[in-house]
This record gives sequence, C-alpha cells and structure tokens, in this order.
Amino acid sequence: ILMYVGVFFFSSRRRHTRFLPVSWARRCVQETVYPTLNLTQLLIQELKDQDTIVIPMFGNHEAFPVNVFDFKNDRESVFLRTLADSWVPFIGQETADFFAKYSYYSKYYVKYNLKVVALNTQACNLLNWFLLKDASDPGKMLKWLISELKEAESNNQNVYIIGHIPPGDECMGKWARRYHAIIERFYKSVKMQFYGHTHYDHFEIVRTLESPKKPVGVIMIAPSVTTFCGGYNCGLNPSFRLYHVGQANMYPLNYYQYRLNLSKWNDMPNVKQLQWDVAYNFLEEYNVTDMSPQTFEEIAKKFSEYNGTLRKYINNFYSGLEDIIRFNQDTKKPEQRIKDNLEKLFKGKEREFFCQTLEEHHLIDSCRQPSMAAIFDQLGYMILDILEGEWISEVEELSLIHI
Repeated sequence: ILMYVGVFFFSSRRRHTRFLPVSWARRCVQETVYPTLNLTQLLIQELKDQDTIVIPMFGNHEAFPVNVFDFKNDRESVFLRTLADSWVPFIGQETADFFAKYSYYSKYYVKYNLKVVALNTQACNLLNWFLLKDASDPGKMLKWLISELKEAESNNQNVYIIGHIPPGDECMGKWARRYHAIIERFYKSVKMQFYGHTHYDHFEIVRTLESPKKPVGVIMIAPSVTTFCGGYNCGLNPSFRLYHVGQANMYPLNYYQYRLNLSKWNDMPNVKQLQWDVAYNFLEEYNVTDMSPQTFEEIAKKFSEYNGTLRKYINNFYSGLEDIIRFNQDTKKPEQRIKDNLEKLFKGKEREFFCQTLEEHHLIDSCRQPSMAAIFDQLGYMILDILEGEWISEVEELSLIHI
C-alpha cells in the first residue's frame, strides 16, 4: 500500500519590523501572526472535505520580533495560544494545549502507526538572543524528544520529525550536535526528517559521530512556496514537494518536486489558471533506486567535480535556475551558451555544495571558504559559541543521553 506526503514551506517574512511600546505587545503579536492565521483558515476551508492530515509548525518569522523566542518565561504565551487555537482542527484540542504550553508537540496516527514530532527550532536559531540566557536545551525539548523516541522505539512506531531551521544550517552548534547524536541513537525509528527555512532545495546527511562516519539519516530540506532567497539569483520559482512512501513502514520511496515557472507564466498574462509542473522526481533525476542515507551519500560524493549530477543539483537547489536564466536573460541565447554561463558561475564551487550536505559543515576545516563573507560567518559562530557558554546537563538527563 502506497501513500503520499506533501511538504509545503511558507514564509510570513516582512520587509520591515515595527518596534512598539510594551503596552501594545498583545496587538503586535496578533498582527505579526495574522499571515499564518489567514493561511490556516485557507487550508481548513480547502481541505475540509478531504481525508488529509496537516501537521503545522511555525518558523523564525512568525513571532515578534522575528528570530527571537524566550523559553524561560511566559513572554510567548499569547503567540502560542493564538496559534494553538487555530490549529485545533488539525491536531486536536489536547495536542494544541500541549503545544501552547511547551511550543512543540507530537501526534500519533494509529492508522499509519506513525508518530510525528514537531520541533520548535527557535531553540537553536543563531539569531535568537534569548538563547544566551538559556543555552542548555532550551525548553527541555531535546530531553522530551529522547523520551518520545524511546516510547516510539518500545512500541515499534515509525517516526517523522518536522521543524523549520535544519540542524546544521544557522543552528547553534552545541544543540545541533546533540540532535545528531539523538538521530544516530534512534535512526531505526526515525524514517524521515522534514525541514525548510533556507528556501532552497537540498539535503544534509546525518552521519555517525565516531569514525568511520556512516550515514544514518537524511535531513530533507524542501524549497519554499515563496520566491525570496538570500543569495545568488534572488527570485526563486515557488515550489512544493510530494513524497511517495510505503505505508507498511512509512519509509520514503521517491519524491516529486513541483515548481511554478514564473518566467514562463509572466509571458502569458491572460492565462486564467496557472499550472504547477513536476520539475523532477528524485529517483529519475539522480539515477538511483532508493532514498536510503547511503544513496544520498553516493550522490554527495559525485559533487567532487562539476559533472552532470552536480549541475542538476545546482539547478534544483535554485528552484529551476536554468529556466530562470533561459527566460529572463535572453530567450534567444543558444542552449550551449546557457550551459557555459552556468559552468562559469559554479565551476570551482564543487566543495561548497558538497559541504552543504555535511552536518555542522561550518566546523569542518576543509569546508571553510577563504572569502571575507565566510570568514565573518566563522567569526560569528565563534562569538556565539563563546557567548552561549558550556552546555550543562542535569544529572537526571545523563542516563537518557548516554543510551
């Protein structure tokens, strides 16, 4: 029996942030979260007559101000309660109440023997200054995650983990390192890990901490429905992803990446309905037979030189970069010239794309780029690590961590 799992990453990013008096805090939170509430109502309306499971989780732009979240007190109570109330149709009252209290939750689906764990990745956001006062397992979420995975393991349940910021990308190193250790410990139970945030189409491989390092999991990072991006070629094609999974063990079999080619449709302004195209499916695109961690490891190894595999990966990374160049820059440009221009742009950056597949790549000497931007990035990580201080584990946690 086969089934499909859709992954959508939206963004409520705003161009300007207004700082208002404390007395306006409640109104400010409500105004900031309105885009998310509107999207929730749209999903409820569109899916009300369908047998569809929706697993929501917020990112780093829903709270006010953006990127910050305080795990130590009730500062976020209005924000969490507002979201929880709107998510009741999706996750039920009991789970919504748990989320409102802790900012993360899990939900078990008997039909699929599937536990979905939704993490609040503000716990590792590099730009969340509240972490400076709560550096060791903010919100006790990792401790809770271990207990949830132990329970799933004992009951032979399949587990999906969802979150926003991928552990290893703009995520506090000490937190990410422990997350990877947990995934290594419970890799047989954790079948898939879904993340977003970057707006790009890529993946990170979770490897064993001790050498020889072996792949034990994959962090799937889906591109965004929004067009915003923070690097080269800012103006992405909106995208969403549909996974094909086996219901027996909920393991991924393939995925289909959908895109809306804006350049093409902008040239046809009188079209009444836009059409999402299947840009590629994973197995055919990368000429593989499965979606195991070992397969992703083999794909990453091919990034050692600028070849057909890496070219496809770069095109997909930027949500159809070749189509954007083809339609935006010069529709009369010969196909070979487009390929040559892409090669000039990215040849020599093979190591950069390979390193993006590694967890905590910013800590690996061979992945550190000699550019000024990269130097400032590394300096930022060093300063944050110093300010964050040592990770302090409670005695009662040690027996859980060293399983």
